[in-house]
Amino acid sequence: MPGDLGSIVASAREDVQLLKRMGNAQQAAYIEQLLDQIRDAAEDFLTWLSEDKAYLKSGLSHRTLRRRFRELMDCGMARYSERGEREFRSCAIPPRADAAAAKAAGLAGESLRRTA
Repeated sequence: MPGDLGSIVASAREDVQLLKRMGNAQQAAYIEQLLDQIRDAAEDFLTWLSEDKAYLKSGLSHRTLRRRFRELMDCGMARYSERGEREFRSCAIPPRADAAAAKAAGLAGESLRRTA
């Protein structure tokens, strides 16, 4: 049965330490480099956000986050913390729209049309 990605990476890091102690420094360095790349690529998946942080990231109301919680939990994208609080995988929470950037892009496009 497959485990949690975070647990698998942590276990592999322990194996790297064992390889180093056994004198396989080159192998250990290569595996450590791979694990760093996996961690970087999967950072958004491995990061858990509290309900408050999910609210700040997305701008979704607490009510909406609570409503979506069960659905996300069923597919492994949400969980209850050890303290019984709702947590969400960062990748499951859409980022807040950057209204200022959208406005700037719209204004830039509008000025280009005027000059053409």
